[in-house]
Amino acid sequence: MRGIVVLFALAIAVTAAAANPYKDIRDTSVYCSNGLTCQLGLGSLEPPGKGLVYRAEITRQSGPNKHPELVLYSAKPFKDGSAVRFLSGGKEIFKLEADRFARSDDDWDNRLKDGALVRELIAVLHDANDAEIEHENADGKHADRFSLSGFVGALRYMDEVQERLDTEDALEVKGPKPSGGPSVRDLLSVDDLPEDMKALFKSEGECEFFEIARFGRMGGFEAQLDDTNSLLVAPCGEGGAYNQPYALYAVTDLGFKRIGLPAMGEDGPVIIEEAWNIGWDHPKKELESFFKGRGLGDCGSFDRWKLINAGLGEPDFTLVEARVKDDCDGSDGGGIEKWPALWPPEKK
Repeated sequence: MRGIVVLFALAIAVTAAAANPYKDIRDTSVYCSNGLTCQLGLGSLEPPGKGLVYRAEITRQSGPNKHPELVLYSAKPFKDGSAVRFLSGGKEIFKLEADRFARSDDDWDNRLKDGALVRELIAVLHDANDAEIEHENADGKHADRFSLSGFVGALRYMDEVQERLDTEDALEVKGPKPSGGPSVRDLLSVDDLPEDMKALFKSEGECEFFEIARFGRMGGFEAQLDDTNSLLVAPCGEGGAYNQPYALYAVTDLGFKRIGLPAMGEDGPVIIEEAWNIGWDHPKKELESFFKGRGLGDCGSFDRWKLINAGLGEPDFTLVEARVKDDCDGSDGGGIEKWPALWPPEKK
């Protein structure tokens, strides 16, 4: 697997106990990031090693005036001057020039950013049961079939998660409400940070990245709390093979300040400076952290905090739940929710 497909799989694994919206609807899946960028996926996450289109996605960022994009994953690029044809029941229902797609060789993705065209395609696929995607590459012509079972329900779920139900820019449940959406966004690169914070993530900064391009792949986000205050949670340093640390910042029109989180230590309450492998539930304003004792995830620690003063100035969290499992014994212990509780104390 490569690029964003790898990230999708890792996100599902890392946040198995976390808050990110995810739903399988028949043969269609929807996964949304901490910043509520949502991906509707058809097909496999595993590239077949051939020139086939093995996965198709409709992806959309949260917030107003964000348009849907189409991403087709293939090991080899489309042939210049060719066409990408969508068929159903053996008949062509949509056609796109291959030159309209922007190709990323690192990620094997062919991306169409024209929101109007993507909406036209969605309308055509709406009533189809399946679709074939025909394309041509250096190896010749290919036709790859995708089930559309659950497609309409997945569009509705994306609208719901991104708070677009009954809005004028919804993908499925259109209505009279103006374009809006949640006040949260993904941090896709260091350039998305406030200017005075960027140095923290570069050479010799407190959250230095050796490969700065990795910053945008780690699930950082910024949640607006009121007109002038926001919570910014960013990956802090390279992390390890299966654990990624994150730093929390209060951001105002006057600057930024790093903030801590309450936690339970061996001898009682403590304040910690980092969260691990985070999940953010924006509607509930809850942050989750899952530190893996090893890659299998059968041991480690889990914490959940609630933002208790959203919209009232500097972010402040209270510890809602803390659990730990020290034995790396190959068992998930019935799920993280059943691990021994540090907080609140288990009743005897």
